[in-house]
This record gives sequence, structure tokens and C-alpha cells, in this order.
Amino acid sequence: LLRLLAGLSLADGGQLEVLGHRLPEQQVQAKQHTALASEDMRMYGSQTLSWHFDFVRRMVPQWDGAYAEHLRRRFDLPADQRVAGFSHGQRVKALLLLVLARRTRLLLLDEPTTGLDPVARAEVLDALAEVLMDERRSVLFSSHQTGEVERLADRIAFLHQGRLLTDEAKDSYLERWRRIVGHGYA
Repeated sequence: LLRLLAGLSLADGGQLEVLGHRLPEQQVQAKQHTALASEDMRMYGSQTLSWHFDFVRRMVPQWDGAYAEHLRRRFDLPADQRVAGFSHGQRVKALLLLVLARRTRLLLLDEPTTGLDPVARAEVLDALAEVLMDERRSVLFSSHQTGEVERLADRIAFLHQGRLLTDEAKDSYLERWRRIVGHGYA
């Protein structure tokens, strides 16, 4: 689903719309307001994070360099070290930083905390919680971590083999789950 919304895959059927733009017809307009972070995305290992800042800035008009620098310091990432020398956690945080600093209206995050230690996971979740405070921005993320979903989401959807099984407000879903568990069905 995330790859469909990012315009990286074509749907087998149905209609897809992102922020009022029909895909694939208006893909260029949709991509101006959408950013995807996925664990299979890579950075240039032979280059530094500063180089990546410049690279993205040239391509993305809404790039926020001050915010990128704020996140770099917050995530304790070295600006002038080659990315190949980063730990896994540093690479995940650097990629997320590059996506967040684009300041798009829609962030698509595929398992954004996979492989992070508890400290790095908390840093990333805090940064995402701040993004969610901005009502002009939305985040759609996939996660197998129920604590992350409960902390960040206001809606929960379940997909199985490409089909939407349910989509509802987090609070109503959790209340229904509590009633089921409370009656001894769990």
C-alpha cells in the first residue's frame, strides 16, 4: 500500500487518490506532497550526511535545512562522516531525517523503527510525535510494534494479502478489544 501511495507501484485494480490527486494520472503533483521512508531505501555510503543534505536540497523545494540540522543534532548524527561508517541505527535515523526535513504533507513510513535499539526507537518516536502535532501533516506508517501504533496512531487499519480488513478510529478499536478481553475471549 505504501509503495502504491508513493507512486512506486501500480495498482492491479480500483482507484487510488493521494491528497486529492488521482494516481497514476496526477502522480507528479502527489509526489510533491508525499515522502516515503522504507528500510530498503539506501543512501550513498561513500558520501557524508552533509552531502546528502545538499543533494536533497537541490531536488526538493520545500527542504528545511534548519530542521534537518536540528534533527541531525537531536539524533546525534555526525555531519562529516561517510554514511558507510554509520551503524544500522544511525542509517535508519539519517534516512528518516532526510524524509522528515522535506516537510511534506504526507509521510509514508514502512516499519520506521525496525532494528533500532530502545534509545534510538524512543528518539524516532518522539520526532514522529512532534510531526503529528502539526495538523497540516499526516503520517501513514506500517508497524508490527503495537506500542508504537497505540502511541502514534489515531486510526488503525489491518491489511491482509493486499486487502483492507478493517479501518477505524484507534480509540473505538481499543475499546472493542478491551471488551473482548474483558469477557475472557483472549
